[in-house]
Amino acid sequence: MAFNGLIQFQNQNLSDIQQQTVGQQDEYLQIWNDVYTHMMGLVADGQVDPALGDIIERRNQAFQQQGSLYDEGVMAQNRAVGQVQTIGNEGGAMMRAAAAGGAA
Repeated sequence: MAFNGLIQFQNQNLSDIQQQTVGQQDEYLQIWNDVYTHMMGLVADGQVDPALGDIIERRNQAFQQQGSLYDEGVMAQNRAVGQVQTIGNEGGAMMRAAAAGGAA
């Protein structure tokens, strides 16, 4: 928002960062789920040794566990970015009010 062309505060990039990381989570989950489903289908159809199915299942469990930890980290990061954005909005409003001669 501009104040007579002197003060401008923007934080749209923070929202973009939040959306991008959430989009990346969705993408990696979809990729893994597609691979997992396909591989387990090959095992079920007898096209791949059942022992490979056991390995894939263990890998899936490890992926789900690690993915959950990663997701928690991303969500914490997104909350922090949101807090920075809120603080910036509030600070920007106070600067504009002060520049306009009003109380901060």
